[in-house]
Amino acid sequence: MLLISFVTKPTNCDNCPNDTFSNFKVGNLSQCYWSFKSQKEGIGWNPYRKCTVFMGFCRGLQTSMGCGNSSSICVQTYNGTGANEKKIYSVGKIPNKNPYSTIKGNTGTDFKANFDSGANYTMKDNKTVCVLQSEVYFQCNRNMKWKTVDPGKTASLPSNYITNVTFDESKCKFTVYVQYEGACTAIAPPQPVPEDNSLSLGSFLIIIFVVVVSTYFLFGCTFKFCYGFRGPEVLPHSEFWIDLPVLITDGIAFTLKCGKTDMTRTYDGI
Repeated sequence: MLLISFVTKPTNCDNCPNDTFSNFKVGNLSQCYWSFKSQKEGIGWNPYRKCTVFMGFCRGLQTSMGCGNSSSICVQTYNGTGANEKKIYSVGKIPNKNPYSTIKGNTGTDFKANFDSGANYTMKDNKTVCVLQSEVYFQCNRNMKWKTVDPGKTASLPSNYITNVTFDESKCKFTVYVQYEGACTAIAPPQPVPEDNSLSLGSFLIIIFVVVVSTYFLFGCTFKFCYGFRGPEVLPHSEFWIDLPVLITDGIAFTLKCGKTDMTRTYDGI
């Protein structure tokens, strides 16, 4: 008799980003598994007992993690009977689309991962059966750098990386808040200020002055030359330009003397 055994492998999400999502670092998140232990709120009849959470954001969990390889988020907790009986809940199956989305956080824009279609859960208040779902919120903290892990391996998160863990039974939702350096968008380097090649007002006025003066002398000299003027008299308004050096000298002397003029005697001394 021929025996054939089948080994099931975790399924991956084909639509997950490999490196970045909306400028957030998700490559290391998506390629491996993450786990943490929490003394905060879990799932079950005694929710405040210690629970262990396994997360595979873009891949199905390993079978040894308890929820099967079609789950992405798995919670292991206790049922509160006093016998420390372990209870396992799948709170989200591997998504068939990109699980990441951006949200508005306290320090700017953060991002989260959503998972649904988890296991059935019976509410303890009214015995209603609901389908578990989960959300993982990534909050920006540049000091919380998640270590690099080889693809397919599992890494444990320190307890101080976990901000909060809650379970809202009315919504059948398990929520995790984590601090993550990759949730901080990269600070773009300062861009060089483009050079302004336009002329300034001063340059524009100088150009106008030069053009006007050149036109004045060119046409003025040509006009007077055609009428027979020669030498210094060919300059337009030649008397002004000839006397200009003397006028400048007198003006400087007047300024240096603070407006005082020399007293000239008009009579002979006795």
